[in-house]
Amino acid sequence: MAWKDEAINTYVRDLITPVLHSSYAKTKPLLAFLAGSSTTGLDKLGDPSVGAFYGGKAIGIGERQTLNGSKTHVWRYQKGQTDPAENVQAGSATPSSSMFAEDNVGTIGVNWTSFWCPIKVREDSVLNAQNAGSEAQARIQIASVIEEAVAQGFQRMLEKHQAKLWTGTLTSAQQDHDTQTWVDYIGVQHWCDDGVADSNMATVGGVSRTTHTELKGNVTTGLTTILLRKCRQARLTTAYGAIRQKYASAGNLIITTPTLWEKLANEADGKNQINSNDIPQFARAGFANPAIRLDDAFIVWDHDCPSGEVYVLTPEFWVFEVQRGANFMIEPWTRKWVTEEGGAFYRWTTIRAKTRLTCRRPDLQVKLTDVTTGSA
Repeated sequence: MAWKDEAINTYVRDLITPVLHSSYAKTKPLLAFLAGSSTTGLDKLGDPSVGAFYGGKAIGIGERQTLNGSKTHVWRYQKGQTDPAENVQAGSATPSSSMFAEDNVGTIGVNWTSFWCPIKVREDSVLNAQNAGSEAQARIQIASVIEEAVAQGFQRMLEKHQAKLWTGTLTSAQQDHDTQTWVDYIGVQHWCDDGVADSNMATVGGVSRTTHTELKGNVTTGLTTILLRKCRQARLTTAYGAIRQKYASAGNLIITTPTLWEKLANEADGKNQINSNDIPQFARAGFANPAIRLDDAFIVWDHDCPSGEVYVLTPEFWVFEVQRGANFMIEPWTRKWVTEEGGAFYRWTTIRAKTRLTCRRPDLQVKLTDVTTGSA
């Protein structure tokens, strides 16, 4: 049986697509929420002929198309608070504004990040497979070689990719909009910071939030012991409850580690609803992990959530994108010994993805740190 790139790539695509859906829709709560109840959105993940766009509830179709072809995901943000309203008595002078509205709006942006997964197989292994008896037997042997190569390489890519969605961080200098791609994500941990707790996270989208404080996330170390009532306080009654005043459904997704979630589940048993295997109306593939219902919020875990931390997120303002043409694209297989003199006797390819994670309203996100399972 001859090696045919088109057939091999189709087979590789069939291998990685279910892994992608499992890795995102079934185990990543933030991306499951961004996908929502769409029956077609997740099918786009891993299809190189189209891009994938999740989240951005308030972003129109036209802007989505523009963003997919852009180097930078650009949006406008409010630099500071406007003048407060004043009471005016009859016959008194009306108040005047201290600034023009257009001067109180700035521009922020996030560039793409590229992830590459190299895969190579020895030509001797391919030749052995091609001569393994009948055509049917040869096809099985070649499939076995490909399965092993893809399973090992692609799984490593996903592990790194998923971890970076949380812990990816960039310095101010690295957030240069003139570069085609950035070397890492601005991860969830970075977006939700205030730049005070960690000065390395003081810049988002190329803008200093030390200067533009409206871009700060909300950070507290006061939670200490994980309890359901403290999670409720973080959403409603503490200083961070102010996010609900800005946006009524803010903080409706709470993500923590498996260890901290288990403590909450034990407390919730018999008191709060626990969805055992999905979140109703969310994610076509079905979010696989249990979720605790707390008022109008869900509490879930993510294995990549940083240890000792709890995140109270507002998913409506998060966006995850995969660019068309780099949607976990399989490059043509190259014969190393043919393409260069003295090249080794193997074939190689890469699977690449060009992605962006954006949070348009960091001020509506809360990060709780130094949280433990200790007794109250």
